[in-house]
Amino acid sequence: MTFDTSPYVPEPNGWLKVAAQHRGRATLSFQDPAGSIEGDAELAFDETGEVRIEVQLDPSSLQEEGGNSGGLLPFLWPGRSWTSGGQRITARSFGDRLNPCSRLEIETPEGVLATEDVGDYGPHAVMGASKDGMTLTFEPSGAAFDVAGAGTPRYWAVPLLNFVSAFPQSSSAIDRHPLRVYPTPVVSEDLPADERQAALDAANQKNGLILFEFGGKPGFVERLPDYEEREDDLREGRIRSAATAVIVGEVGDWDLADLEDEFPSDVAGLLGFATGSEVSAPSIEFRDEEGRITRRVHYHLSPAPYLEGHRLIHDTLDSPGSSSLRATGLLLTEATSSPGNDFGEGCLRVAMRHFVRTGSDTRTIDEQMTYLCRCLDGLCKRFGVDRQNLRDSLTQQEIDDVGDALEAAKRAIQPLADGALAGSRPDAARVLNRIAERARQASNIERQFGLAVADLLRLPRIGLPDADVADAYYAANPHADGTRTWTGVISKYRRDVIHRGYLPFSEGNRDVEDVARVVIHLHDVTSRVIFKILGYDGHYRSRASSSTREVDWVVAATPPEDLGYR
Repeated sequence: MTFDTSPYVPEPNGWLKVAAQHRGRATLSFQDPAGSIEGDAELAFDETGEVRIEVQLDPSSLQEEGGNSGGLLPFLWPGRSWTSGGQRITARSFGDRLNPCSRLEIETPEGVLATEDVGDYGPHAVMGASKDGMTLTFEPSGAAFDVAGAGTPRYWAVPLLNFVSAFPQSSSAIDRHPLRVYPTPVVSEDLPADERQAALDAANQKNGLILFEFGGKPGFVERLPDYEEREDDLREGRIRSAATAVIVGEVGDWDLADLEDEFPSDVAGLLGFATGSEVSAPSIEFRDEEGRITRRVHYHLSPAPYLEGHRLIHDTLDSPGSSSLRATGLLLTEATSSPGNDFGEGCLRVAMRHFVRTGSDTRTIDEQMTYLCRCLDGLCKRFGVDRQNLRDSLTQQEIDDVGDALEAAKRAIQPLADGALAGSRPDAARVLNRIAERARQASNIERQFGLAVADLLRLPRIGLPDADVADAYYAANPHADGTRTWTGVISKYRRDVIHRGYLPFSEGNRDVEDVARVVIHLHDVTSRVIFKILGYDGHYRSRASSSTREVDWVVAATPPEDLGYR
């Protein structure tokens, strides 16, 4: 008789709702004129974070401060009023200001939703008013739902949009964690050996996770029940965005306000950086030790469509010195725990977004270069290397010699300016005087992109020798215009895409193969810069070498060919 393993097949817990509806009584507060009004409300949220609220206003509940506007319509839509012939006249048009709603609170049987990011409700709704009231529709940019009688938050949970991964791990310590999507069924040790093995195989068939640590406590990322179908739909382009997974950790010593702020977006951005596809977080939930919800915060998103890019980290990659964490888990652990690593800073958040957009095959080479420049511009600004004093690397003798040469250049140009002025050409004289002054100051402050990137790579916390390695290639293979340094080359390409708007291939001024080499190398070195900033020292998949490498794989003796310069 065949052993029946169906009792041991995991069933979804059902605790996470990526979309839901609530009904309750709403109280709306308004600013000018000040007052409030109540009404029956329906609210719904979907997996993209959009919250839609419809409130059927109750005219009898209108309360105004400091006067009477004359009813519901003039309270919401004051219009423009004036006196003519002893009569008060009020006119309203679609361009008029409506009474701003400053707060919306809805009490439901499950709890209270409140928001001060209410947004507009539009004159078309007010125009439809009747003696029985009107219905206002709101799509707030953010909202918080607090559960009535909730316990103390112990866990946080963030749904993830467009996160696609392998989920290769399991851990008996969290087999029956209260927030597991698929809790692992218990298998009795009293079963015969062959039956117990079959039961264990069945019980663990949904036990795929990404493990990490948050605040010294275990955390995990797990697939949602319909993950396989959603992944296929995303890859085939049938849908643009979908909730695919959830990431869970313990609150620990973190302040809830800090976790509610930019933390969900930062975690999603980190996973997008690792996978090469933009990941979004529409909400964060807090749950007690039994897994019961205590609070949910929604964020109104416009999630980026799923686009497969260059995946830096595969979950199957091991982590150096760690037997329990794989590469993605190590990145999450290091980024969220290492002090002073810039995780959560706006500059790094934007830089990672630009970087992810660089790696998609749907981007043109011009677009890839543009996003890389934006990414590196921001990082250089953040670390104070966006400007260079050209004298810093010179000896005092070299500084003196350069100063003498530049002063001589200025003296040579000055007579040209004097001659222009004597010839009644004041415009030319001003230009020549400016050129002479710039010649004298040419060794001072420079804002060259390439030099800024080289300084970024030389920072002690980053320490990457790529600029020197790539310089060796261009010293042996200079451009036709005489550019013979890597810093000069990338500066030139940045000027093209940022100031001109495109790379002038059709004009015969740029070599597409060289630009491709630079883009691939810049993508690789930028990934390593960000890894260094985040404190990650594990393995990743290099775009330059198409192989798995450690972050510090480039050394001074690395041949330029290994970086793609062939």
